[in-house]
Amino acid sequence: MKRNVKISLLLILLIPVILLCGCTPGEITYEIKEKDGEYLMVFRGDVKSLSGGDSMCETPYIEVESISDLRNKLVKNDFSQSELQRINRVFPKDKERNVRIVNPSHMTEPLFPDDETLVRERTYWGGTSYFIEWKTAFCNGTSHFIPQNQYDIALDGAYDLGSVFILSENVLSDGKTTEIIYKSSNSKGKQVRYELTNDQGMTLQIVEDYLLETTTDLIASETVPQSVKIFGEQKGQYFRTLILDFDYPPTEEWLSSFSLSPLEATE
Repeated sequence: MKRNVKISLLLILLIPVILLCGCTPGEITYEIKEKDGEYLMVFRGDVKSLSGGDSMCETPYIEVESISDLRNKLVKNDFSQSELQRINRVFPKDKERNVRIVNPSHMTEPLFPDDETLVRERTYWGGTSYFIEWKTAFCNGTSHFIPQNQYDIALDGAYDLGSVFILSENVLSDGKTTEIIYKSSNSKGKQVRYELTNDQGMTLQIVEDYLLETTTDLIASETVPQSVKIFGEQKGQYFRTLILDFDYPPTEEWLSSFSLSPLEATE
């Protein structure tokens, strides 16, 4: 009889805790809060259970089915406990150890070129950014959706040629295209920078890199780029796309087809 009384008292004591955190004992949930323009995942429950594992050996993102699926999981608190453990270990945090995340009500879907061979392969989320890996019949790409600070760093990085010797830097006859020829210890390259405007009125920054000569096993070409980087902004949403492994050069019309489309509001 005394044992039953003790169990009953324990349950009575636990009920307020369960109601307060909205979870069962041992389960972790979270709230999404906005602070100083930043969106945070604030964990509730037995947060200590989220520790463990070696974050140094893990990539700082998790795979999701789609961008829509990510947004739905965020607003519905639909991550598994193992996913929350990984998020807590590897995602960026603020000073109070809350996880920095995207604004779920202000997310976008990419608009890709009208290419029937284009296939979305995987979608990943890394806290304040998310990205899609895709491929077509003639190239492979990754499109990242990132905050402005990451966008600025990526754009500066695209223009940074590192420790090379600049042979020439010319603005072409259109007045909008810059062509830089450079040389390193084992190769000669060319970078072409210009702007395109897509059908949505978005100005895209295009950076094409070519390998003109090399003493390595890489294939040199004056017409087929080694890589193309696209940078764009639309209504405070920023994206960058990296395209590699070209079989033949892309057209400006194809490149200008990259854009953004807002996700429909979640109820």
